[in-house]
Amino acid sequence: MTFLQAAEALIDTNWEETISGRSTDVPKPKIVLEESVSQSDLKTRDYARIVDGGDTVFTPRGFGWTHEKVEADVTVELRSAERRINGTLVDGRERMFGPRSGMSAPDRYVGLSGETKRILDAHRKGFAEFDQVVASTIRDESSAEGQKIYRADVDIAFVQHASQIDPSV
Repeated sequence: MTFLQAAEALIDTNWEETISGRSTDVPKPKIVLEESVSQSDLKTRDYARIVDGGDTVFTPRGFGWTHEKVEADVTVELRSAERRINGTLVDGRERMFGPRSGMSAPDRYVGLSGETKRILDAHRKGFAEFDQVVASTIRDESSAEGQKIYRADVDIAFVQHASQIDPSV
């Protein structure tokens, strides 16, 4: 499984629209690998775009360098927009970051960004063949988009601490 496929599987298989402690459901976005998402695509649904986050780092380990630490970065770009569904205005910012709370305690893991954080928090000790899943802070990149289009990015490092080196392959 490649690192991009691991990120896709991690988000796709662990997305939960409803959890306890959250008053607003978070429908699963369409997950795409390294495809472009146009503004017209956002008129119908939200997206999670998964792209390569940079170079894969290989660090030799062990006596005689028999295995290595492998770390690869992936970026997940969450995208939403204001739109009308059946005549009702859907707030893209609310879909991305959750409803703005007043004086009460905020809900847990709200919006697309919150559900993504919940998944990453739950799998920080590993997923599939990876020993560790390390996530950065979720960044609001909405200012780089257009008016009423919202984007949040999170960098994820998939780490294998002792990947076997097999020179015969």
